[in-house]
Amino acid sequence: MDNGTEPTALIDCGSQIDILNPQSHLSTQLPMDKTVSTVMRDAGQRDTSLHGRCYSVNIYLGELQTVRNLWVGGNIPYDVVLGRPQARRNGISIDERSTGTWLATRNLQGDVLWELCAVPAQYAASFMKANHNYFFGQEIPPGETLDSLFVKALTRVNNLIQEQDSTQSQDF
Repeated sequence: MDNGTEPTALIDCGSQIDILNPQSHLSTQLPMDKTVSTVMRDAGQRDTSLHGRCYSVNIYLGELQTVRNLWVGGNIPYDVVLGRPQARRNGISIDERSTGTWLATRNLQGDVLWELCAVPAQYAASFMKANHNYFFGQEIPPGETLDSLFVKALTRVNNLIQEQDSTQSQDF
Protein backbone atom coordinates (compact mmCIF):
# COMPACT_ATOMS: atom_id res chain seq x y z
CA MET A 1 0.00 0.00 0.00
CA ASP A 2 1.06 3.60 -0.29
CA ASN A 3 3.52 4.88 2.34
CA GLY A 4 5.21 1.46 2.50
CA THR A 5 2.67 -0.08 4.89
CA GLU A 6 1.75 -3.76 4.60
CA PRO A 7 -1.83 -4.10 5.85
CA THR A 8 -3.74 -7.35 6.27
CA ALA A 9 -6.39 -7.46 3.56
CA LEU A 10 -9.50 -9.57 3.04
CA ILE A 11 -10.46 -10.18 -0.58
CA ASP A 12 -14.22 -10.39 -0.16
CA CYS A 13 -16.14 -11.32 -3.31
CA GLY A 14 -19.39 -10.51 -1.50
CA SER A 15 -18.50 -6.92 -0.62
CA GLN A 16 -19.79 -4.24 -2.97
CA ILE A 17 -17.23 -1.66 -1.79
CA ASP A 18 -13.56 -1.40 -0.80
CA ILE A 19 -12.98 -0.34 2.82
CA LEU A 20 -10.04 0.89 4.91
CA ASN A 21 -10.23 0.32 8.68
CA PRO A 22 -10.06 3.68 10.57
CA GLN A 23 -7.01 2.59 12.62
CA SER A 24 -5.24 1.54 9.42
CA HIS A 25 -6.08 4.90 7.89
CA LEU A 26 -4.29 6.61 10.78
CA SER A 27 -1.20 4.44 10.37
CA THR A 28 -1.00 4.96 6.59
CA GLN A 29 -1.47 8.73 6.88
CA LEU A 30 -3.29 8.75 3.53
CA PRO A 31 -5.17 11.95 2.66
CA MET A 32 -8.92 11.51 3.18
CA ASP A 33 -11.84 13.42 1.69
CA LYS A 34 -14.11 13.98 4.72
CA THR A 35 -16.85 15.66 2.65
CA VAL A 36 -18.24 12.30 1.51
CA SER A 37 -20.00 9.61 3.52
CA THR A 38 -22.17 6.57 2.96
CA VAL A 39 -23.87 3.82 4.93
CA MET A 40 -22.75 0.22 4.50
CA ARG A 41 -24.83 -2.82 5.40
CA ASP A 42 -22.49 -5.61 6.49
CA ALA A 43 -22.92 -9.38 6.20
CA GLY A 44 -24.62 -9.41 9.62
CA GLN A 45 -27.23 -6.94 8.29
CA ARG A 46 -25.92 -4.11 10.50
CA ASP A 47 -25.70 -0.58 9.10
CA THR A 48 -22.37 1.17 9.58
CA SER A 49 -21.48 4.74 8.64
CA LEU A 50 -18.37 5.31 6.56
CA HIS A 51 -17.05 8.85 6.97
CA GLY A 52 -14.54 9.71 4.29
CA ARG A 53 -12.74 8.30 1.28
CA CYS A 54 -9.11 7.94 0.23
CA TYR A 55 -8.67 8.25 -3.53
CA SER A 56 -6.14 6.62 -5.86
CA VAL A 57 -4.53 4.38 -3.23
CA ASN A 58 -1.86 2.04 -4.64
CA ILE A 59 -2.38 -1.51 -3.37
CA TYR A 60 0.02 -4.35 -4.06
CA LEU A 61 -1.06 -8.00 -3.92
CA GLY A 62 2.25 -9.69 -4.56
CA GLU A 63 3.16 -8.63 -8.10
CA LEU A 64 -0.35 -7.34 -8.87
CA GLN A 65 -0.69 -3.59 -8.44
CA THR A 66 -4.09 -1.94 -8.37
CA VAL A 67 -5.23 1.60 -7.66
CA ARG A 68 -8.37 1.83 -5.54
CA ASN A 69 -10.64 4.36 -3.90
CA LEU A 70 -11.21 3.20 -0.31
CA TRP A 71 -14.06 4.16 2.00
CA VAL A 72 -12.85 4.74 5.56
CA GLY A 73 -14.78 3.48 8.56
CA GLY A 74 -16.60 0.54 9.97
CA ASN A 75 -15.66 -1.99 12.58
CA ILE A 76 -13.90 -4.46 10.30
CA PRO A 77 -11.41 -7.02 11.64
CA TYR A 78 -9.01 -6.44 8.71
CA ASP A 79 -6.96 -3.42 7.72
CA VAL A 80 -8.50 -3.42 4.24
CA VAL A 81 -11.46 -5.17 2.62
CA LEU A 82 -11.19 -5.43 -1.16
CA GLY A 83 -14.57 -6.23 -2.67
CA ARG A 84 -16.22 -6.62 -6.08
CA PRO A 85 -14.99 -3.28 -7.49
CA GLN A 86 -11.39 -4.46 -7.04
CA ALA A 87 -12.14 -7.88 -8.53
CA ARG A 88 -13.94 -6.40 -11.57
CA ARG A 89 -11.21 -3.89 -12.34
CA ASN A 90 -8.48 -6.53 -12.13
CA GLY A 91 -10.44 -9.28 -13.90
CA ILE A 92 -10.11 -11.59 -10.92
CA SER A 93 -11.99 -14.88 -11.16
CA ILE A 94 -12.51 -17.77 -8.76
CA ASP A 95 -10.88 -21.06 -9.79
CA GLU A 96 -11.77 -24.31 -8.04
CA ARG A 97 -8.85 -26.76 -8.07
CA SER A 98 -7.94 -29.94 -6.20
CA THR A 99 -5.56 -27.82 -4.10
CA GLY A 100 -8.24 -25.34 -3.03
CA THR A 101 -10.05 -22.18 -4.07
CA TRP A 102 -7.85 -19.80 -6.03
CA LEU A 103 -8.26 -16.20 -7.13
CA ALA A 104 -6.69 -15.70 -10.55
CA THR A 105 -6.20 -13.12 -13.29
CA ARG A 106 -5.79 -14.39 -16.86
CA ASN A 107 -4.71 -12.85 -20.16
CA LEU A 108 -6.85 -13.01 -23.33
CA GLN A 109 -5.37 -16.42 -24.19
CA GLY A 110 -6.47 -17.81 -20.81
CA ASP A 111 -2.98 -18.05 -19.30
CA VAL A 112 -2.81 -17.33 -15.56
CA LEU A 113 -0.95 -14.08 -14.95
CA TRP A 114 -1.47 -13.87 -11.19
CA GLU A 115 -2.98 -16.20 -8.61
CA LEU A 116 -3.57 -16.52 -4.89
CA CYS A 117 -4.84 -19.53 -2.90
CA ALA A 118 -7.82 -18.16 -0.97
CA VAL A 119 -9.06 -21.38 0.68
CA PRO A 120 -6.61 -24.31 0.81
CA ALA A 121 -8.26 -27.67 0.05
CA GLN A 122 -7.76 -29.00 3.59
CA TYR A 123 -10.23 -26.37 4.87
CA ALA A 124 -12.89 -26.82 2.17
CA ALA A 125 -14.57 -29.84 3.81
CA SER A 126 -14.91 -28.20 7.21
CA PHE A 127 -16.21 -25.03 5.53
CA MET A 128 -18.91 -26.96 3.68
CA LYS A 129 -19.95 -29.00 6.72
CA ALA A 130 -20.28 -25.84 8.79
CA ASN A 131 -22.15 -23.88 6.10
CA HIS A 132 -24.17 -26.48 4.17
CA ASN A 133 -27.52 -25.59 5.72
CA TYR A 134 -26.82 -21.90 5.16
CA PHE A 135 -26.26 -22.42 1.43
CA PHE A 136 -28.81 -25.14 0.76
CA GLY A 137 -31.24 -25.20 3.70
CA GLN A 138 -31.08 -28.99 3.93
CA GLU A 139 -28.90 -31.87 5.05
CA ILE A 140 -26.13 -33.19 2.79
CA PRO A 141 -27.90 -35.29 0.13
CA PRO A 142 -26.89 -38.96 -0.28
CA GLY A 143 -24.36 -39.48 -3.06
CA GLU A 144 -23.01 -35.92 -2.94
CA THR A 145 -19.40 -35.23 -2.07
CA LEU A 146 -18.20 -32.21 -0.15
CA ASP A 147 -16.24 -31.12 -3.24
CA SER A 148 -19.35 -31.16 -5.44
CA LEU A 149 -21.33 -29.29 -2.78
CA PHE A 150 -18.56 -26.71 -2.43
CA VAL A 151 -18.60 -26.05 -6.18
CA LYS A 152 -22.41 -25.78 -6.12
CA ALA A 153 -22.23 -23.35 -3.20
CA LEU A 154 -19.68 -21.14 -4.95
CA THR A 155 -21.72 -21.25 -8.15
CA ARG A 156 -24.81 -20.20 -6.19
CA VAL A 157 -22.93 -17.36 -4.49
CA ASN A 158 -21.41 -16.20 -7.79
CA ASN A 159 -24.87 -16.22 -9.43
CA LEU A 160 -26.24 -14.09 -6.58
CA ILE A 161 -23.32 -11.67 -6.95
CA GLN A 162 -23.86 -11.44 -10.71
CA GLU A 163 -27.56 -10.76 -10.17
CA GLN A 164 -26.68 -7.98 -7.71
CA ASP A 165 -24.06 -6.56 -10.07
CA SER A 166 -26.52 -6.46 -12.96
CA THR A 167 -29.07 -4.54 -10.88
CA GLN A 168 -26.54 -1.97 -9.68
CA SER A 169 -25.49 0.65 -12.15
CA GLN A 170 -23.15 2.60 -9.88
CA ASP A 171 -19.64 1.50 -8.84
CA PHE A 172 -19.02 2.92 -5.39
